[in-house]
Amino acid sequence: MSQSHTAAGDKAPWFQIDLLKTYKILQIRFLGKTQIFVDRLHDVNIIAGDTPNTLNSTCAYYVGPPSMGEWVEITCSPQTEGRFVKLDKMYSEDRYHLELCELEITVMI
Repeated sequence: MSQSHTAAGDKAPWFQIDLLKTYKILQIRFLGKTQIFVDRLHDVNIIAGDTPNTLNSTCAYYVGPPSMGEWVEITCSPQTEGRFVKLDKMYSEDRYHLELCELEITVMI
């Protein structure tokens, strides 16, 4: 993935990727905007599981925001497995978009 930006006014922005089969999820790294609005990347729930919905298990919760140009590195708990990985921005007063410039998922094969 190179860049993603959710719609303006979306009160529950999210980004989901299908890994096409189930893997043990070891680490998730992502990078928000690198020059402006980096402060919008906060309160993100990272979910992994075998179904494309929110009934999967939580890998981690990222409070944020990162520093400008900082990669966010999340190590999932050892039992985290899934075909789908979802970054779900939790409700916040600012209601900003979920903006990602890069996303990397490290799995055990």
